[in-house]
Amino acid sequence: MMTRIDDEEKERLFPNGVMNDVAIEFWDFAPAVIDRGKPKVDGWMGARAEAIRIAAFESSWLSQPVKVEKVLRCEVENCQREINESLGLF
Repeated sequence: MMTRIDDEEKERLFPNGVMNDVAIEFWDFAPAVIDRGKPKVDGWMGARAEAIRIAAFESSWLSQPVKVEKVLRCEVENCQREINESLGLF
């Protein structure tokens, strides 16, 4: 797959060859903090991405489709409840 990506695109997706997803997020986040800019993926985008993952787990738990918006509003949290309670979130 990487052979199909030109060098410019590789550098954009994997700065300085970094391929660890958390490191890439920090690579984007640090300059945004220093320059008071906006990272490519902000908190809301990250929350939505996480809600998509949780909705898949909730759907499996309930054996029915689960809307991402319901996860974002904490209307469905069967899998997540224990974690939320242990962190004192809800």
